[in-house]
Amino acid sequence: MHHVPLEIGLLPTVMMALGFIVGLAFLYPPADIPVELARQHDFLYRFLLNKWYFDELYEIIFVRPAKWIGYSLWKAGDGWLIDGFGPDGVSPACSTSPATWCACRPAISTTTLRHADWRGRLHHLLSCSRCIKMNWPILSVVTFLPLLGALFICFVRGNDNLAKGTARWVAMWATLVTFAISLVLVWRFDASSAEFQFVEKHPWLGIANYHMGVDGISLPFVILTTALMPICILASWTSIQKRVKEYMIAFLVLETLMIGTFAALDLVLFYLFFEGGLIPMF
Repeated sequence: MHHVPLEIGLLPTVMMALGFIVGLAFLYPPADIPVELARQHDFLYRFLLNKWYFDELYEIIFVRPAKWIGYSLWKAGDGWLIDGFGPDGVSPACSTSPATWCACRPAISTTTLRHADWRGRLHHLLSCSRCIKMNWPILSVVTFLPLLGALFICFVRGNDNLAKGTARWVAMWATLVTFAISLVLVWRFDASSAEFQFVEKHPWLGIANYHMGVDGISLPFVILTTALMPICILASWTSIQKRVKEYMIAFLVLETLMIGTFAALDLVLFYLFFEGGLIPMF
């Protein structure tokens, strides 16, 4: 280990003491010292007061170019190109004279009208599918389906290769089915509403309710959880060779508790899901 000179070792303490003394000098009377120093060193004072002009530099380097690019794409890309040469631009041009209309009619028939027809059909299907009321507790199914897979693994006997393979495949299929069902939440989710959706509320424990639901913030976390779990199971397929059943059970229980944490709307229920997740995690 290199030898550190004594003055180098004492330098931080000396600088701290000097800074403390200077701070006291600026804090207590005479109060005209800071004003006089700011007047004598105007440039340095303004430089430090404006945080080294970091915000101004950020505005010049990043914000203004980004605004210019966005404005250019809006005016040139969307306004001039798409609106000028797309269906919105072709339609007014073709309506100016009968001859021009006859020349443009085949192109409009095969592009604009067909596109509008399919767009209308797709919008109708999406609207109808979202208006259909869910008559089954899909959020509870997504939450507790991994727990059902963990319960099934508990009944797998033995610790040989067959039992390990069974535990792996049960965990994999449980997470895949959970992910597939969770995609229904995305399909039926109404992005135009700010309310909680797929809400389930039942009396429970007297002081608490079984109250579940998702909004536009919690739904992505639910989908991210269900999507990552099959990947985690697959990643540990060959690396985990000891206590495979316990490992897969812990993962499935953790998935249930994570989804419950993101979907719980009751404080007590949220606390149980959140704190319970620490058990299989550690």
